[in-house]
Amino acid sequence: MLIRFLHFIKEKRFYIFFLSMMLTVLSGFLASRLTIKADLLELLPDHFDSVQSLKKISALTGGLGYMIVVFESDNAEQNIEFLEEYSERAKSDPDILYVNHKNPSEFIQKNGILWLPLEDLKRMRDDLNNRINYYRKKALSLLPEELGPPPPFHTQALLKDLEEKVKTSPYHQSKDGKMLLSVLKPTIDSNNIGLTKNLILRMTTLKDELAVKYPEVTVHFTGMYPMKRSQIKALEADLLIASLFTVIGVSLSLLFFFRSPKAILIVLFPLVTSLVWTLGINYLLIGHVNLISSFFVSVLLGLGIDYSLQVYSRFKEEYLKNQDYIRAIFISFITTGKGTLFGALTTFGVFFVLIFSDFLTFKETGVLASVGILMILLSIVIHLPILVYFTKPSFSYFKNQKTDDHERRFSIRLMSAINRHKLGIIRVSGLLILAGVFILPYNRFQYDFSKIENRNTAPRLMWERLTHAFDYSWRPAVASVNSLDDLDKLRDYLNSDEAAKNPMLNRHVSMLNFFPYPKHDLSLRVRTVHSIRSKLLKSMPSLKPGDRAQVQKYLQYLNPKPTDLENYPRSIKNAFMGKNAEGETVYFCQIYPISTLGNGLNAFEHARWLKALPEKAGIDMTISSDIIILEDILNLVVSEGKIILPIALLIVILLIYILFRSVWKTILVLSPLIVGLYTAAVILGFSNIISPVGISLNYLNVVAIPILLGVGIDFSIHIFHRIEEAFGKKNKPLKNKWKDIVQTAQALGVSAITTIIGFSSLFLASYNGLRSIAWVSVIGIMVILVTSSVLMPAMFFYIREKFPNLGAKQDEREALKKDLHR
Repeated sequence: MLIRFLHFIKEKRFYIFFLSMMLTVLSGFLASRLTIKADLLELLPDHFDSVQSLKKISALTGGLGYMIVVFESDNAEQNIEFLEEYSERAKSDPDILYVNHKNPSEFIQKNGILWLPLEDLKRMRDDLNNRINYYRKKALSLLPEELGPPPPFHTQALLKDLEEKVKTSPYHQSKDGKMLLSVLKPTIDSNNIGLTKNLILRMTTLKDELAVKYPEVTVHFTGMYPMKRSQIKALEADLLIASLFTVIGVSLSLLFFFRSPKAILIVLFPLVTSLVWTLGINYLLIGHVNLISSFFVSVLLGLGIDYSLQVYSRFKEEYLKNQDYIRAIFISFITTGKGTLFGALTTFGVFFVLIFSDFLTFKETGVLASVGILMILLSIVIHLPILVYFTKPSFSYFKNQKTDDHERRFSIRLMSAINRHKLGIIRVSGLLILAGVFILPYNRFQYDFSKIENRNTAPRLMWERLTHAFDYSWRPAVASVNSLDDLDKLRDYLNSDEAAKNPMLNRHVSMLNFFPYPKHDLSLRVRTVHSIRSKLLKSMPSLKPGDRAQVQKYLQYLNPKPTDLENYPRSIKNAFMGKNAEGETVYFCQIYPISTLGNGLNAFEHARWLKALPEKAGIDMTISSDIIILEDILNLVVSEGKIILPIALLIVILLIYILFRSVWKTILVLSPLIVGLYTAAVILGFSNIISPVGISLNYLNVVAIPILLGVGIDFSIHIFHRIEEAFGKKNKPLKNKWKDIVQTAQALGVSAITTIIGFSSLFLASYNGLRSIAWVSVIGIMVILVTSSVLMPAMFFYIREKFPNLGAKQDEREALKKDLHR
């Protein structure tokens, strides 16, 4: 069937090539419409509770996140003027819902005393009564000395506490006073990168226009909207650099190995074409790429070149023997086709399992990789023969007999060394495995997400500065309740001793920080405050000068004018009130963690506490936080990894057994892969022993494990397939058998180099997590290449020496089938 297909391609090559190019152009058009999703909060499926809560809170608050404009200067006057003018101009933008650049400080100072507990107000009143009664009795007493000292003036201490509670800057100001904030609430979704880009451009233009008047002020942009835009921008730049790096690196490797520019075209063209097809199909299936799959295009180029290299390398070998293009093409596909097909199928199987993951990073990467493997195979079968017919490579460099003799001598020395020391190689491998048992426990999982993300963009750096400048996280959890009664219950719990046991809890803010509740005693509160004011004014003449000056200072807080919620300042209502789908009012409580919530273990402990909050507080609420979603992501990776990896390994074992139809061959082919993966894990553990910043696993680089399964099994299949083919020819000299094996190993070496180049492109990424994928993958590929090229031949030679008849009957049956087929 394969021969007939190759004949068909040869006869119809011009028509097939034309149709292929038309398909490539169409796929390229679809691929150009792909968008990038870089937010880690978008990696969970919609049916997760945390995602549903996030969407509900987002709908109630008008969308999560803000655009924060930071004004920084030592010149306080210019800073305030710039802030005021910019904020007023920004309000007129059609995509801005509201601008919050001021605190309602006058309202807070005026009514703040009503937010104190009624018990404190009564204590003030009683304290003043006692104080006034004391001085009245003293004035009327004939023996005032017998009355003793005046009672303690608790009201003064209570008024000082009140001042701390209501004291607020008119502006959102940092502790050192040098930074002022204007918080913009856009009406657009931050995931709409096009609209977000235009909004940021307009806000930047406004900043540049006004900056001429305020030369001493520096303006920064941060918040979810600028951070998402900067992430996408950084990813786009990284993708371009990574793609160029991969193409140039692979091209140079091919040029060195084949000594011909034609090889670059023949080997790379099918891969590039297949990648365009893959991206076009990915657009139809998914419509976007995520943080990992966006870079996986470069990785696929490195993976797919293995198949193209094996076919073309064998073509070169056969052509140098008979100088016949057609015969060499047919032989190369027939001899390498089975190994290439099953190698690709095992890799496909590993990636296909990822499609069933709920973790969207795995699922979408699995779709892209699975489709990519199939498209690469199809493109190689179609384009490689056509390009050979078109370009007619001559391999003139390799026709030199000296080159052939040099390769033969090298092959003999290498394989004879492996043959002589086969038992030693096996023993050393065993000792390394035993030693690795003591090193494996040093592998660690990276829970600190701040060390995984891209922290080098200007908006992200500014975000971290704000966290320290204001001493709390700017990404609070948001709890939504349906009534002020529920909000009051939540406040009581968050103020309780039980809640205080959570060391991650910093503070909580809600409407009740600004609204006297329960409201049934509001009139009593007002009368009590007015009573206190009246008594203070009457007692002023009898107070000591120091007390009199202090009381005069606090009289400004003792004349409240309460108002209904509807008449509250808009800045307070925007932050703490909303409307649900039925038009009913809902109330928000912002729960802030401590500013140092970077360690993932602390974050997950806080996330579990937040999840349990509705039950602990005893109220119905919706609560959402990026910390909760990150915890769900990690739990999902851990739980699914326990299922996906065994299934992927089972698929690999099953396909290997189908290919070789022998238990001992299956074990032999799998051994280098398993030893290689084990050794790579030992190296990662050792890196943590010798360095405090060693290579740790995280929820992004675990995707490298199924990748290594797919890549590693390709190496093992090709090496063993060539060993079996070489030693299956009984009349062939041993030296020629060794040369055949080494030639395949050399092709695999170039394939490994190109694959490493593909993964090394991730070193250029801004995300530390993506760079960690490169470390794990490169180390794993190098180790598996060594175990496949050295350990497998050593094991094969040892088994043939100790068990010469092992598998003989099966080999005879297969040889008979081949003879009958001929």
